Amino acid sequence: MLYRSKDARNWEYLHPLAQGTWNGEPSSNPVPSGEMWECPDFFQLGDKHVLLYSTAHTTFWEVGEFDRRELRFHSERKGRLDHGAFYAPKSMLDGNKRRILWGWVQETRPNEEIDAAGWSGCVSLPRVLTLGANGDLQMDVAPELAALRTNTVTIRQPRDPAELAAALARAAIHSRAGEIEFKFKVGESSCGLDLRVGPTENSVSLISITYDGANDQPVIIVGNKIVPLSPDRDGHCSLHIWIDGSVIETFVDKRHAITTRCYAIGIEASGIHMAWAGAVDSLIDLAASEVRPASNDRLTT
Repeated sequence: MLYRSKDARNWEYLHPLAQGTWNGEPSSNPVPSGEMWECPDFFQLGDKHVLLYSTAHTTFWEVGEFDRRELRFHSERKGRLDHGAFYAPKSMLDGNKRRILWGWVQETRPNEEIDAAGWSGCVSLPRVLTLGANGDLQMDVAPELAALRTNTVTIRQPRDPAELAAALARAAIHSRAGEIEFKFKVGESSCGLDLRVGPTENSVSLISITYDGANDQPVIIVGNKIVPLSPDRDGHCSLHIWIDGSVIETFVDKRHAITTRCYAIGIEASGIHMAWAGAVDSLIDLAASEVRPASNDRLTT
């Protein structure tokens, strides 16, 4: 809803700035049903305007034109802002005029475990918003966080499974704080990266990332979320993963984000180990870094 005021005390209602279509399912709470939008955020980005809002347990973005004469937003493109436990984000301009987004990382564990932990929720890493060549909203973690990297291991075009496995063994991430970037080739061959915790002989999967092979619309599965891929002109796709305690933020081709909560108690000391599955020649390159945590007693486990 759009209001205007000359003194910030007395307000005049004008009309809806933007609106969508309700799914028609009655609910005692209009937010989960999609009838009401929460935390709207409207701003200019490049030569377009962007509307962000949260509803139906999901966050959405829309890009379009703002008619300054009619004071109405005309949406042209839209999509999901995050496919996971990310909600109610708000943005700001920083000193370099970049649009920075912060979101609420929600809990996904049972209420009794939340009560036992004594805390709930946290704030996401800052994301820089930009517009892609096709007008879609793009996002990635602020590049300043690269200053937190330590013990980086880089792998480029591995030749065989043994060589790749040996390189990944050197790239373990400790203290549940790390960054992983990798690029792979979209084609007929399936491949994927599995992040595992615990002793090697008895490890458990923290999260798996799987590409099932070429199809009309290539997708990747991150945990239990299916996300579209956007290969570049060389047929390559890139993933950027940040891990901090139970929070894993994954960015796919800078166009999609998935925030995941992965709780694993008592096994942080063993570190996170990576295993590559499928065609070795599908992996173009991979860089894994440990990251200095914000504090030694952060409440994100």
